[in-house]
Amino acid sequence: MEWRIEPFAIVFSLQQAHGIDGYPLHIAFAGKSNVGKSSLLNAVFKQKNMARVSGQPGKTRGLHFYRLNDTALLCDLPGYGYARMSKEWRNRFIRLSGAYFKRYAARLMVFVLVDIRRKPDHMDFSLLSLIRDCGICCRVVLTKADKLSHMRAAAAGQDMQRLLAEKHNIPAPLLTSARKRDGLAQLRELMSRAVAAGTPLPPTA
Repeated sequence: MEWRIEPFAIVFSLQQAHGIDGYPLHIAFAGKSNVGKSSLLNAVFKQKNMARVSGQPGKTRGLHFYRLNDTALLCDLPGYGYARMSKEWRNRFIRLSGAYFKRYAARLMVFVLVDIRRKPDHMDFSLLSLIRDCGICCRVVLTKADKLSHMRAAAAGQDMQRLLAEKHNIPAPLLTSARKRDGLAQLRELMSRAVAAGTPLPPTA
């Protein structure tokens, strides 16, 4: 599928979210502030500056929406877990993301990004629990796979798969590298099928 993507809106409160109700499919990307989300989005959509890559983690504030092929929305969620992030901002992220997930659960497909070199912590698992409790289609994406050898990356993927199966009943994670373009075709295929169908895919699709 050829992607046509353009900025649509930046939302700081769902009361400001004019227009996003008109799209039957939302594809959201979430993850820690230093997980490489901006680099991955730019690589997936073959853009240079669609999502700005910052030297200071945690720069994305609010929900950044992009229109995909005029039929769906991409949502770039604010990063979380940055050490210098204030408690007030953390709480705001939780409230905003939680409200978004609950309101649009039936039309949401969420990719949760985790650095392959780091074990998920309580914030990652809290996000996954919220997504699960809302009944949202979800896949975990392991980023920066090029930072490890193929053997260590495969082992990390298997460890994550066990954690996901035990705690959240989520299928095997996708291993990706924005720098080497590994795993991007599989990620694009999942999104393409959802956009073509106009609805989130089942987690096992």
